[in-house]
Amino acid sequence: MERYIDVIRRIVDLLETTHEALLHVKNLLEEGKLEETKILMGDVVEAIYSIEHALQVFINKLPENQIEAMSDSLNKEINHVVAFYEDGDINIILHQISLQFYPVYIGWKEEVERNIQPYIIY
Repeated sequence: MERYIDVIRRIVDLLETTHEALLHVKNLLEEGKLEETKILMGDVVEAIYSIEHALQVFINKLPENQIEAMSDSLNKEINHVVAFYEDGDINIILHQISLQFYPVYIGWKEEVERNIQPYIIY
């Protein structure tokens, strides 16, 4: 796993940046600023896909985990959020992100971190 240390560090950083961006999206939606969230939410989705892609390089070398199953759940939530953005109802989008997407993201993030943190050497 030593050869993946740089990738793992970048994943950890991107997980945190994505989390912060998602919190900012929620705050903007709560303020009624739907348009301001569209690009940022797109960046959140792109970051998640980048993390998933990076994980594929070494996921089979990790101990048994739920990352792939949780990724499937997260991708379903992404599809729902995208569909709701297309409909444009800010209240439904906020509800979906707050009560569905965000909790699934946090569970996935924690599972990824729990499984890759032991390999980071400081």
